[in-house]
Amino acid sequence: MSDVLKRFAATIAKPAPADGGEGRALDRLRAEAAAAGATLAKEGKGGLPSSIALGVFRRDEYRCKRCGLRENLELHHKGDLKHPPSLRLARMSIGLDPKTITVVCARCHDAIHRADEAMSG
Repeated sequence: MSDVLKRFAATIAKPAPADGGEGRALDRLRAEAAAAGATLAKEGKGGLPSSIALGVFRRDEYRCKRCGLRENLELHHKGDLKHPPSLRLARMSIGLDPKTITVVCARCHDAIHRADEAMSG
């Protein structure tokens, strides 16, 4: 585990035990989003463990970093990470590095990917 990830993990709430811990962390994420006046997209955590997603949403204050909206939020993996074949990000250190993840609304997320496709093709 990278030093950056270790420091980040230390700043977020620890997930509950394996007996439903992921579900409880996701419930906490949804509850915090609602308390912040935000809504999450259907799969708003981007394939990440809920505890990591929770830390990123907290850091970005449940707001799209591109347009500022608080609706239909999800996570975007910045940089060279492009749709990993199985989305098993727990095995990919870049996928868990909070510096490579940002909160965006679904509309901006689509626009980001359309722009990436236009540049690469």
